[in-house]
Amino acid sequence: MQTRSSRSGATRPALLALLLAASAPALAAEGATASPLEPTLLEVSVNGQPMEEPLLLQRDAAGGLYASEAQLRHWRINLPAAAPVTVDGEAWYRIDNQPAIAAAFSAAEQTLAIDARPELFERQSASLAADQSFEMTPSGNGGFLNYDLFAEHSGGSTSASGVIEAGAFTRFGTGSAGFTVRLGDGGMRLRRLDTSWTIDRPGSLTSLRLGDAVTTGGVGVAPFRFGGIQYARNFATRPGFLTMPLPVLEGTAAVPSVVDVYVNNALQGSREVTPGPFELTNVPVQSGGGSVQLVMRDLLGRQIVTEQSYYASNALLRPGLHDFSYELGFARSGYGSRSGGYGAPIAATSHRYGLSDAVTIEGHAQASRAVQAAGAGVNLSLFDLGIVGGSATVSRSGRGTGALLAGSLERRGSGLSLGLRGEYASADYAFIGMGEENRPARLSGQAFADMSLLGGSLGVNLIHRDRRDGDADESLAGLFANVPLIDGMTAQLFARRAVSGQAQTVLGAHFAFSLGGRRSASASVEHRAGGLSHNFSYQENAPAGIGGGYRASASIAGGRRTLESVYTWNAAPASFSAHLSRAGSSTGARVSARGSFGLVGGEGFAARTLGASFARVQVGRHAGVRVYADNQLIGTTAADGSIMVPSLRAFDRNVIRIEEADLPLDVQIGATEVAVRPFARAGAVVRFALRRERGVLLQVRLDDGSALPAGALVRVAGAPEMHVAASGGEVYMPSLDGTAALEASWGDRRCTFQVTVPEGDDPQPRVAGLVCRTAATYAAR
Repeated sequence: MQTRSSRSGATRPALLALLLAASAPALAAEGATASPLEPTLLEVSVNGQPMEEPLLLQRDAAGGLYASEAQLRHWRINLPAAAPVTVDGEAWYRIDNQPAIAAAFSAAEQTLAIDARPELFERQSASLAADQSFEMTPSGNGGFLNYDLFAEHSGGSTSASGVIEAGAFTRFGTGSAGFTVRLGDGGMRLRRLDTSWTIDRPGSLTSLRLGDAVTTGGVGVAPFRFGGIQYARNFATRPGFLTMPLPVLEGTAAVPSVVDVYVNNALQGSREVTPGPFELTNVPVQSGGGSVQLVMRDLLGRQIVTEQSYYASNALLRPGLHDFSYELGFARSGYGSRSGGYGAPIAATSHRYGLSDAVTIEGHAQASRAVQAAGAGVNLSLFDLGIVGGSATVSRSGRGTGALLAGSLERRGSGLSLGLRGEYASADYAFIGMGEENRPARLSGQAFADMSLLGGSLGVNLIHRDRRDGDADESLAGLFANVPLIDGMTAQLFARRAVSGQAQTVLGAHFAFSLGGRRSASASVEHRAGGLSHNFSYQENAPAGIGGGYRASASIAGGRRTLESVYTWNAAPASFSAHLSRAGSSTGARVSARGSFGLVGGEGFAARTLGASFARVQVGRHAGVRVYADNQLIGTTAADGSIMVPSLRAFDRNVIRIEEADLPLDVQIGATEVAVRPFARAGAVVRFALRRERGVLLQVRLDDGSALPAGALVRVAGAPEMHVAASGGEVYMPSLDGTAALEASWGDRRCTFQVTVPEGDDPQPRVAGLVCRTAATYAAR
């Protein structure tokens, strides 16, 4: 410290002696004189890091130095094994005779430099994961109606159809109901899709759904639709929540240092560490294999680099993390073709649990009157090289008792990825939703491999199903290569051979061109048994805000030519598109409209189709103010100062910003951006706090006709802010509305007056003819 370096060698011992003398009475009063130790006040540094203040240590008759237990814990030094000396009930440990500690004592300077080996310090731990704590934004009360409607004309007939979703949201949850509607020669047909009420609880990472839902699925079974109750873990309610085990990096610092962590040569974070062993947890890595580098630099610039490999997979859960789902209700069939279709009662549950960083177990059970099935499985980390898994499921149904066995091996990495999965199913194996007419394949297998090559990738995949009951076996082999050609241009080459009774081979190439901005183009060619086919397209995507985009394409296949063109316009209340196509001698046309309308926070709205979440933004009553969501222009506020932001990420942090330059000059705003974290399928209300600052220029005279003296202090009666009068009695008040009482003071005099600010749009009105009436002097004050 600067104060320490300014002391001379002669004055430092004198100062410490004075401090010791001042503390001596207190020590004597506490009975310290009976101790074999004598107190001494020293300036202490630990591994080159000076303490901010002199510390009170103890010395014995032989000159041995002792530190208290509290001081050692503060320095994070493990307590010595030797028994301490007790002074007034406090333990003191000798530190200058420890083999792992070098203590340099200077009697002249009254300093003590402690140099402890790193392993003597307590282990410190720090997390590299970003802080995900963020308050949820309360849902407003309201409802909405999403619609996607289109009409088409082709082959001399015209029809109209669409999908409609009605929803409601409150702070108690959200509800929705979906429908399909079709108008044609047969009249109108309406079909109900899903109807449900959902309560999400980000605090416990769970969701409760009442109504239509889809089971989670699990070991040996497939998800199916049902109506009833579902209570499940929902990691999506906390984006960024780390479910898979992540690498833990360990190291040792001899002196205070800065540690940089690189994952696959990309910097992921930095942490300061003090001397001693340390560990860095929750290192952010991508799923798959890779390497982590630990670069440690001390204050002198010395650098130590260590590297270790890792393998992370979403198939594993962190130790102690429990993923689950419980479902109870009635199986549903005929989804999309009929509104009902609820059948037999069902019950199902799925669980996954992380036993350790390397082992995750899972299980599933389901039951209906006709089918019961239960299974268990495990996923293991294979020496940071990959994941190996296995499962077994048994079932009982009208077919009899069946079984399914499955095994898998997977390795994903930046250089080489490969995987293998195989299943065996007995003829009588069944699960809910499988269908009476379906029989599982006796054997099925899938394998894939891909590797990085010349800035692109090369891969192969194989699929085989050994069918039973006389059905033809199925085999599929594919080879593909992704190759970057020039800047903004990539090529994908592929070959597929499928065998299902009759073999078929397909060869093709696809080229993609990025033309900057929202423009892109593509071209492809494909060869199969029917001959060659070609396709060309050019498009400019519509912007996220208001604006248009288009796409034009042409294809030739077997001598048949097809031309298509689509134009899309994103308006504030809806998105509209027109589609024209000509295939051979047939021409078709289709127009569509997609949007929503509803109520949020007591105010109606019309907007483009609402996404996962949405918000109504209110910017006072100011029209034409640009509004951005995560730096994407959404549009400008309407005449009432509001705008709907139709697409926000549910449960995630969204930043909504307004353009301050679009506000009037006399409007002040506390913050130009607001962060919101909305619930799913719910609308939030975001209001920007605005304050109109209307400056007023006053011309004030005293009751004797003279101008208010320059330098006089003027304020609104009772307010703390003072404003200075200029020559000629002119006073500028930066914010004044309506009628206000003011007072002025100069020297030992004061006066008071009243002003009424005229209404209107003048940002700086001028009020003259004001008379300030003098009163008693300020002498008494």
